[in-house]
Amino acid sequence: MGFVKVVKNKAYFKRYQVKLKRRREGKTDYYARKRLTVQDKNKYNTPKYRIIVRFTNRDVIAQVSRYPAKQPIFMWFMCA
Repeated sequence: MGFVKVVKNKAYFKRYQVKLKRRREGKTDYYARKRLTVQDKNKYNTPKYRIIVRFTNRDVIAQVSRYPAKQPIFMWFMCA
């Protein structure tokens, strides 16, 4: 098999679609993010819980969230 030069000309770049900004910056792994929230298929309508912690200048905010398929619901909220 011979050597084939990859041609990246104007036609190539016209159709090229860039990745999402946070993906390009390496800040967000969307595959891992999806796996955090999607429940296994054999668990049917069982909600999946997660803890969300946010840091502000003054406080630490913790939330427990339930993730159903329709929309996330915050179960409780704590500020310290």
